[in-house]
Amino acid sequence: MGVQYKTFHTSFQSNNGFAGNLFTIQAKTDMVVERFDLNVGSTDKGIHVLIYTKFGDYGRVDADPGRYWTEICNTDVDGQGESKPTQVPFEAVKSVAIKANERQSFYITFTANYMKYTTGAVDPNYLSNEDVSLAASAGTQYPFQGYFPDRIWNGNVVYRLNDLDSADVQGRETEVKSVSGSEQVYAEEGNSYAYGAVSTRQPQA
Repeated sequence: MGVQYKTFHTSFQSNNGFAGNLFTIQAKTDMVVERFDLNVGSTDKGIHVLIYTKFGDYGRVDADPGRYWTEICNTDVDGQGESKPTQVPFEAVKSVAIKANERQSFYITFTANYMKYTTGAVDPNYLSNEDVSLAASAGTQYPFQGYFPDRIWNGNVVYRLNDLDSADVQGRETEVKSVSGSEQVYAEEGNSYAYGAVSTRQPQA
């Protein structure tokens, strides 16, 4: 029998959008994330998408991204239009292992404002299946900028169970470190949001 893939679905009922999403999933069992389907607000061909990951909660995406995030995808996709799944192919994504009861975060972004998502608070009891739940989600500006809370990522996570050693990327322990930052303001479809201090996660020595 070949590899059995499963799909965790959030939503494709978008009412907002910007360049990207941060989101955190919590595994209920050992699993390996293999690829994603996205909600893309365009039917353009060759849309550039980048995907990053980190162990644990996402914190703030703009805090030293090169240190805290690992790139797992850098490719082009053909948009299928809003509310329709746009597939990121298996061969373009490095697989990510997640142990049971642990969290893994992802940052998926386009270089322009193609990402569609849903405004609203995440309910892990609703956005869940027997293997995994969506724990948190936010909208973002490209690249590694802006932070718009309560923006539910629209898409599918395609994964398989067990066999963590075969994954390209393994989770690692982290600890919280506070980082100061100057206040910045970003606009998301006509709304402005300001923030000052940011928090992130520092790798242990």
